Amino acid sequence: MFPNLELIFLASLYGSYIACVLLLASCLILITLLLTFSLSTFSVVFIDIFSIFSLFSQLIGSIKADVDLGFVLLLCMFLQYGISGVSALKPSFHRLVFLLRLKLQDTMNRIHAWLAVAPPHQKISAVNSSQLFTKN
Repeated sequence: MFPNLELIFLASLYGSYIACVLLLASCLILITLLLTFSLSTFSVVFIDIFSIFSLFSQLIGSIKADVDLGFVLLLCMFLQYGISGVSALKPSFHRLVFLLRLKLQDTMNRIHAWLAVAPPHQKISAVNSSQLFTKN
């Protein structure tokens, strides 16, 4: 029917093959361009984020220093209130010690009075006070 139909069919296959190869090459070039564009965009974004985080980290550093200073001031305030509280309790502590001394002196006076009144065989002297702790 058609002369050289095989040659036309072969030329069409060869043309399709070349078109497919060119289409594949152009797709690879477009994908490569897209990847390089994405990589450069992400690198610029990363560098910008790094500089923003650098500024943010400096801000965080100053905030951390302020918080540390606040904790030190709170500690100083608590120490001041604690010292004033202990100073307020100190007279009552001295009063407690004074009362204990009075009770001790009263007890010692009673012991001395008992020793002065007690019969001679019940008197405890300093020499034989070790007999108090030994069994007879």
